[in-house]
Amino acid sequence: MIRIPTTPKKECPDCFPGSVYCPVCGEKKLSPGDYSVKKFFSDIFEDLTNIDAKFFKTLYLLTFRPGFLSLEYSRGVHAHYIKPLRLFVLIALVHFLAFGLISSVDMYNLDSVHFLDRFGFYDRIIQSAYLKELNPVYTDTASINKEIKNILSIAIYGVIFFVAALFYLMFRKRKTYYTEHLVFIFHIISAAFLRNLILIPAFFIYKPLGFFLAAALNFIYVLLAIKNFYSVSLPRAAITLIPILATLFVMTYITLISSAVLAMYF
Repeated sequence: MIRIPTTPKKECPDCFPGSVYCPVCGEKKLSPGDYSVKKFFSDIFEDLTNIDAKFFKTLYLLTFRPGFLSLEYSRGVHAHYIKPLRLFVLIALVHFLAFGLISSVDMYNLDSVHFLDRFGFYDRIIQSAYLKELNPVYTDTASINKEIKNILSIAIYGVIFFVAALFYLMFRKRKTYYTEHLVFIFHIISAAFLRNLILIPAFFIYKPLGFFLAAALNFIYVLLAIKNFYSVSLPRAAITLIPILATLFVMTYITLISSAVLAMYF
């Protein structure tokens, strides 16, 4: 059995009784209240919602310096920026909430499913003999659209981990860690969600215009991010991006249709 050495509680919080924080390691002296369930969940809430100058600096660099934050992470510079997963969770939460509350600009709904489903797979699945034997959990469009967003907010993690694996395989000769590619994808998706939020006025004016601008800006951003993060030329970045985009389109197509079916029946 592998034993991980730990610091006995009495050696740190009690080594300087008059101090709230240990001057040796910086550990906070705990009180019984720090072990309460309320304190536990309040710490999680504070970690997710605490916004400071570091947060706005991270948003600026994420928006205007494609690939920079991922490079900083690979270099080991973490303290100056919001952690990739926390950043993604915060932006994704606001993103899905905003597009859920504003129905006129919502892009994650049955209308989008029918728009993308040019091959009619969704209708075939819904009309299949197996599903006809089941009673739908939701039949009204509003409830189904809400469930689609709930499912997508979870399914997106599977897409991120899969695409990160593709980048890991495509750049395996660089001998980088999988987590470096994973952080890169978290930053890419976070930036895309942030742009979608900024483009909400365009979705208001004309929804196809919003889709076009989002797609065009995302393409340019990802192209530059790949160039900067992997230190490759623009042509090489484009060659890398084409199969990734094709894979993403297929995964988005499958995920959206699957989410719509699950939202209705499960």
